[in-house]
Amino acid sequence: MFPELIRILENEFLPKWEDTQETLIFDEIEEFSIQARMQGAEYGCALLISWSDTVMKQMRQFDMENLSATFEKFPELIKKIRIIAENKETSS
Repeated sequence: MFPELIRILENEFLPKWEDTQETLIFDEIEEFSIQARMQGAEYGCALLISWSDTVMKQMRQFDMENLSATFEKFPELIKKIRIIAENKETSS
């Protein structure tokens, strides 16, 4: 299940993230985090849901410093999800 999520995140979300990361336009960040949260919910990935919720909270609070830092961690988040998926495969 997570391998499919990882494929979606790498092939569809990462290019969008790169574009959004360059401009940091509020509406684009919001749309990105909403879509990421929907994927997290669909695949039962608490890590992705939590990241998205944090981004949205920081946007609501206009916490630009932390928002930028959190948003910038998206590629690391994919790596963490991959590690979790690999651990699940080896333990099952």
